[in-house]
Formats: sequence, C-alpha cells, structure tokens
Amino acid sequence: MRPLVWALVLLGCGARTTLDPGGPRATDSGVDSARDSALPDGGFDSGFDSGVDSGFDGGFDGGFDGGVDAAVGDPCLADRECGAARCRLDTRVMSADLAPAVLVCTDEEVGADDGAFCETGDECSRGLCLIAGTCVRPCIDDGDCDDGDACRDVFARTSPRAHQPYRGCVARVNAHPRVDVSEENLGRLRGTPTIELAGVGNRALYVIESSEGQPLAVNRLTANDPAGTLLFDIFSLEPGGERSLNPVAPFLEPLTVLIPNSRTSVVTGAGYEAMLEVGRRTDLSLTRLETSGRRGRFLDIDIFYVGGGRFAPSGDRGPPAVADALDQLEEIWGFSIGDVRQHTVIGGLRRRFETLEADGMGSLPELPEVFALTAGIGRPSLAIFLLRDMETALGISGGIPGPWGMHGIGGSGVAVSVDALSMLPPGFDVTLGTVIAHEAGHFFGLFHTTEPTGVVGNPLTDVPACPPSADVDGDGFLLPTECAGFGAQNIMFWAGVGANTSAQQRQLVRETFLLRR
Repeated sequence: MRPLVWALVLLGCGARTTLDPGGPRATDSGVDSARDSALPDGGFDSGFDSGVDSGFDGGFDGGFDGGVDAAVGDPCLADRECGAARCRLDTRVMSADLAPAVLVCTDEEVGADDGAFCETGDECSRGLCLIAGTCVRPCIDDGDCDDGDACRDVFARTSPRAHQPYRGCVARVNAHPRVDVSEENLGRLRGTPTIELAGVGNRALYVIESSEGQPLAVNRLTANDPAGTLLFDIFSLEPGGERSLNPVAPFLEPLTVLIPNSRTSVVTGAGYEAMLEVGRRTDLSLTRLETSGRRGRFLDIDIFYVGGGRFAPSGDRGPPAVADALDQLEEIWGFSIGDVRQHTVIGGLRRRFETLEADGMGSLPELPEVFALTAGIGRPSLAIFLLRDMETALGISGGIPGPWGMHGIGGSGVAVSVDALSMLPPGFDVTLGTVIAHEAGHFFGLFHTTEPTGVVGNPLTDVPACPPSADVDGDGFLLPTECAGFGAQNIMFWAGVGANTSAQQRQLVRETFLLRR
C-alpha cells in the first residue's frame, strides 16, 4: 500500500483528513487545515456559500399578492392569503418528489398543532411534517412567524417516496430553560471590523451569521479586563505558534466563539473585543447563549439516515450498529443518551446527499445544505447524519463548537461517512462510535490535541501535545505511531484512532447546554 499523504483542509470544523487516492482515510475534520490557508494572504473562501439555499426555489413566490378575500380551496403560500381560513397542503394533488408543495386555503383543523412532533403529514393539521419530524406552518417571510421563529426553506415528507420544498416557520434557537438567549444585528460589514461581545458570568456561546452565508474568521480575541488579555490571535495557528488561551476555529459559517473554553481563558463581565475577517460586505447577526455552568446528564439525539450503511429507523436507538455506536458515545464522554428520534431522507435528496464530493479547495459545498435539514428539530439535541461517503472525510462537525441548539443552518450537526469505515485497512482502530464521539467532541467545543503539522490549538492543560520532534521520518506529519505517549490515544487526537479522554475534556463536554439534567 502506498504511503499515506495527508493534506489539510478547513471544513465546517472537524479537521478533515485527506489521503492519497491509493490509500485509506483517517477520521475527522477539526480545526486542522485552516493552518495552511488561514494566514493573512486572503484565501478565506472555504467553499461554503450559504448552506441553506438548496436550489429548489421554483414555485415559492407563486404570484399571490394578498388574498384577504381568498376562498377555501384557493392557492396560498401563508395564512395571510386566506382571510379567516388557513393555508395547508393540498392533499388532492400528488406532486412529484422535490416539486414545490401545493398549498390551499382551508377551514380544516384536524390534526396536531404547529410545532408538534410528527412522523407523517397526516398527523399535522396542515398536512406538513418536516424531515426533522415537526408540524410546521407555511410562510412567505418572517412576518408570518411567531417571535423567535424564522421563515426558511424546508422540506416536508408528503409520501413514502417524496419530499416537497416550501417555506415554513421554524424556531431559530432551541435552548433549555436555564439558557439565556439574546440576538443582535451587527449591521452590514466588511474587511476587519471589531465587534463587542457582552461579558459572561459562567460560559457563553456567540454565533455570528452572514446573511450571504460566507465564511468568517476571528483574527484576534481580547478580554476587556484590566490587563487587556489577548485570548486568541490567528497567527497562533502557524506551526510553532504560541498556544492560545481561548482558541477560535476560523473560516466558518456560522462562526462560533465559546468563552471560556479552557481554564486558561478569562471570564469577565466587562466583555470582549473580536476582530473579524469579512471578505465581502454582508449583513451580520449575533446570537448569544449563556449557560448556567451546571453539568448535564442526558444528551438527546436526532439521527438522520442518508444512505450510510443502508441503515433505517429501528427500535429506540436505531439498528444494532447505530445503537452500539451510541453506547460507545456514552461510554467515552460519560453522559447518558436521552431521547433518540430517527429521520429518513429519501428520494432525490438522498441521492444528492448520500455521497458528497469535494471542490477544488477540498471543501464539501453541499454539506451546509445537509445540515440545514435539521430545521424544525424543535429541541436542543445533537443531530447526527449518517451518509455513505464524504470525499476526504470520515467525519466532520459543523463547528468548534457547533451552533448549539440552532437548527436549520449550515453548521447544525455532525456527519459521518459510514460506508468508508468498512474500507479502512486492518489495524486501523476506528469505529462508527469513535468517529461520532470525536465529531461530537468538536461540536461541544473541543479542539484536536495536536494537528498533523504540529500546531496545537487545544488549550486544555491535561492533554499532552505531540512535539514536532516526534516526526522521526521528517515528512512534516505527526502520525499516531510517532505520537505514542503524546496524546495519540486521546479521542481528540487529529487522526481519531484512540478513545481516551481527560478530566478537563469531560468537564467541558458535561457543561454544554445541549445536555439536560
């Protein structure tokens, strides 16, 4: 077998590992590849454009201009066009897979209310049950939705073989009651603007989104404490760079900043300053979620079957291979799996997303669209997508951390190349459970213990870093065999071949607000 050739590419954030076409692939995707493209010569476009534009835009504007005088049976896109009636799926029309949903005004109200969990559209009063398993009412824009909801492109499963696109009202954030959520419009920005982040008392997650879905970066993060402590500088991502006190994964959409993400960070109510890198002028929004700092015990899971392993929903925790993987996830991180909901992606969407190909930059352009299928999950949970294959990646996370509880956007979950696992060579000790656990670690906020180039983005002090001197063959890559005794068996080592965890890693994971008590 030819030698492994490791190429680094920043993607949604789980350091993805690319191998020579003639060799096997290692697990992952964390903050690795940013290192090569991250440094200040531009190159900030990772290939993620918007993530939520699925390309199915025909038929959503329909030409309806109002309709307070609309009669039952007239076409509609939202309740505002139906007067005293309401807008729902026209069940008399059997549309082809991926054809826009046909909606009509009706006075029928039989079935579950908007926001209720569902398996099929027959259970919903509007006949519309999303892929993520929620009854969701149609809309034209945010004005048709309740406070806290957004009008987004979504898909309803209208038959055993068809998904129909439409626009529906879904929650922007699903958070546990003890999590404080605030939202802010940062304005239309470009270049290297500096923004203020409100101070924290325990731990806060800041999620910055671009209206155009373009990747963003944090160049510098500084605490407004008396010393003006520098928490992160993008130049720390160079080989030999100084370890950051509070690292940030750059070049993502959405961009996430977790403070604190280590014991070396600074917790202050005086706030923080973040210098961004914004390539093109775009409207930016900021969502801030602050946790109570209390540990959780249970993690709820939403599994999306997208062709990987030919898996399908089964039992309480999926088919045996998936249930075993969840057992391993519990064992590695020390929490308990709570409620598991299972969703199947069918038809054209499945064919489109079950195998993802990389672009010329090594990014997976369709991955944000996959994660956007989480719209309407309706609870704070971890979404796991089981695909057949992703070119260059065994696993990938939507961020470090992911946008906790924010579903329906380009970073809302983790994905695994299930079928590629069976093609690993003998002795390559990677399982479905360890890949999920590794990517979940990223989603909770954990960095690689060491990158293959020797960069150390991990701020935790109880996990040893593998020094550049361990590169005994001088090829510029730290392989697991070279890093024995230097964290190679930690679940967050870049190659993901071990299953060990540290006390500080487990503490950070147990304090994420995705875990309920």
